[in-house]
Amino acid sequence: MIRWGGVAPLGLFNPDLSKWSHLRIQLISQDGYQVAILPPDGSQLQTNPSWLANKSYRWTFEAKAEQPGDAIHTEAWGGVGYADFPLTSKWKGYSTAGTINPLHGNLYFWNASANKNIYIRNIKIYEV
Repeated sequence: MIRWGGVAPLGLFNPDLSKWSHLRIQLISQDGYQVAILPPDGSQLQTNPSWLANKSYRWTFEAKAEQPGDAIHTEAWGGVGYADFPLTSKWKGYSTAGTINPLHGNLYFWNASANKNIYIRNIKIYEV
């Protein structure tokens, strides 16, 4: 388990990706993980964690791309923690952070490239 600042992940959201908003995103089971396949059409994987006011959070995930160099985008609503990560064809961990507006707390992931599928798994949130 990845740990940040000596703390375990917070139970702020349902880690079951089937409970997230995932229209046009296929979910599969692979190597003991639930994996979301983000197509190159802008479809978003999103959830609304129970963020606390005026707190900063780090979210971590693992991702890979069918076409190395394709990018995954993540942010909380309003551009908080905005990041585009170029990916490889192997699973690799990524993270970003920000202070969340709890009134608009959606957390998003999408394929920022218009080439091939991107795969994401093992999403976790930590208070920093």
